[in-house]
Amino acid sequence: MLNKSVFGFMTVVLSLGIVITTPGKSPAQGNSPPKLFDAVKEDVNNQPTSKDNLQARHHVLRILSGILLKETGREDFDKVFSREKNDKIMALSEAGNFKEAGEMIDSALLGLCRLGEKTWLADIRKVSFVSLEGVKVVGYLFIPPKPVKAAFIFGHGGFGYKENWIDLIREISNKANVYALAIDFQGCGESQGYTKWQGRIKDFSYAIDYLEKEFGLTKFAVGGHSGGGAYPAACAAINDVRISALTLWDCPFDFYDMHIIEGATDPGGNPAPLVERTYLANKDKILVPTEVFKFRDIPGHLNEIYDEIEGILKNYRHPAKMLGEAQKKRKLAVLHIIAEDVLKPIGDNRMGETYFLPFEDTQGSRKRFLNRPLAFFASGLFNRPQGAWKEWEADLSEPKKFVIIENTTHGFEPPGRNQAIEETISWLKLYLAA
Repeated sequence: MLNKSVFGFMTVVLSLGIVITTPGKSPAQGNSPPKLFDAVKEDVNNQPTSKDNLQARHHVLRILSGILLKETGREDFDKVFSREKNDKIMALSEAGNFKEAGEMIDSALLGLCRLGEKTWLADIRKVSFVSLEGVKVVGYLFIPPKPVKAAFIFGHGGFGYKENWIDLIREISNKANVYALAIDFQGCGESQGYTKWQGRIKDFSYAIDYLEKEFGLTKFAVGGHSGGGAYPAACAAINDVRISALTLWDCPFDFYDMHIIEGATDPGGNPAPLVERTYLANKDKILVPTEVFKFRDIPGHLNEIYDEIEGILKNYRHPAKMLGEAQKKRKLAVLHIIAEDVLKPIGDNRMGETYFLPFEDTQGSRKRFLNRPLAFFASGLFNRPQGAWKEWEADLSEPKKFVIIENTTHGFEPPGRNQAIEETISWLKLYLAA
């Protein structure tokens, strides 16, 4: 059955064949990755929607509609893919009429592509690369007309997806004149695998490998929002000497020392229970292969996920200090953009959400999280301890900059988002593109 929240929260990304540039050839030889809408049209024309791929194709509609609606306007959008058309597609599929439903999906997809080609979104290129472990990571790439040999790679927060940051990477590509890439971390969006923080850290280096090989780039900056910045982007910058600039968007360093509830006897920074809770809430639902969480992989890896994340938190106990030491050894410019909203006291457990892990079949490090509430969205996790950001700033070496964006949230709603983008561009012009 198709998901009826097509115009709601986007949970998955395109289920299209990924085109990788031919190894050993440069973009100047005509092997630059295809533009997104060209890839969609080619996929539809080569393999029309059928019973076997109908649900995956419907998710393509979800993602395209989500990114195009605000750019095209409701009137033009509804001519191609209105709510009524979506309802009819779902009714046809539920009735088993996959042929007619598929024809409607293909028509809507091609129509959305025609709309998209008239917008700035037409410049998006879709790329993928494979980790040493064989896990495919997918991203959106912008290439300016006359780029320098530099690139910026950005990772989403938590269990988000690359589509959240299209505006950021487009502006950086245009104004800093560099290649700009937003990726889905392993286990999220279109990327394969399951949630591993070490995998997320390595994703940045794998992206650099790809950009070096395919485009001959020589200078790199990385960045991330929230949990995509600390630890993945921050730790990548600590480890990979090719990275010369780092931009963090509201990243709470030192998760390990930030207890979820006051008086907790063990670290509250391990997000593995959130993975488990989400799996348990969705394990009985019908999911397409590209669902954000790779639920089918989680049951056999739960203990590994707990142990792996806990190990990362211990190994990088104080990443701000580690970044400061790395800065003393090589050029590494660190910008930390902080949303003012999360610096304000918000009281106890504003969202009132707690979670107890199940007792059955629990082994290893999971036992330590049993029988106490895990208030994932309580102030103790997402609110910064008073003065914490000043301590992190003191831990860093030069060049560094901390910017507090007023009147915005952790998710960086406009107009604060616009200021954060401009701060990022200015930083990259100073320490990457120059």
